[in-house]
Amino acid sequence: MKRRTLLTTAALGIGLAFGGAAFAESHAKTKACFVYVGPIGDGGWTYQHHQGALALQEAYGDKVEIAWQESVPEGADAERVLTQMALSGCNIIFTTSSSSMPPATSASMRTCRPTMRGSMKAARYRAILRAR
Repeated sequence: MKRRTLLTTAALGIGLAFGGAAFAESHAKTKACFVYVGPIGDGGWTYQHHQGALALQEAYGDKVEIAWQESVPEGADAERVLTQMALSGCNIIFTTSSSSMPPATSASMRTCRPTMRGSMKAARYRAILRAR
């Protein structure tokens, strides 16, 4: 594993560990959605991700609602499912495949709005949206 990937993963984990609790407390109810590439009962990758989703619900109780879609094929179907989840009120969406990143990016560009008004990232985001 490349060092940069390892450091990025570690930073993300730390951010979720410490920022996740604050995020959940700041919302009346957080809706976390999961997109699985296979069936939950496969006993492998998807099953373990679903166990994490259930642990999330158990840890935060009624402060979090989870939803999921299993056996989502890559490509246009993934983008459709991700867009529907975003429009249905999911505050955060987890995908279990790196091949879901392009559809996730496309869906987020269409459905999400930046919260960092005035920042350089928000300006770049708005420029990308205008270019579409």
